[in-house]
Amino acid sequence: MERDGFLFEMQRLHIEMERVVRKYGVEDDYIGMVLSGLKVIDNEGHPSVRAIYSYSIEDYDTLDEMIDFMGADVYIGQQWVQGEQVELIKKAVLKIAEGR
Repeated sequence: MERDGFLFEMQRLHIEMERVVRKYGVEDDYIGMVLSGLKVIDNEGHPSVRAIYSYSIEDYDTLDEMIDFMGADVYIGQQWVQGEQVELIKKAVLKIAEGR
């Protein structure tokens, strides 16, 4: 239950960040991508993530620039993901952002 409390508190922080964006009237210029979560191992030992995410991404080019800015490598689970796999992750995130 303590883990649920953590996730609910993180969700409140995501909502607060959105409130700050509206407070300053920068909705049209704001670019953001936040993922907060906890790693979970199921009964069979397979890892997954319970996560809360929020984003403000206007297109694939913006997503590409954000990931380049943060670094070319992405760390998922216990391994570094690079190159072509990063491209697949970017496409998946963009689909989420587009609501597909």
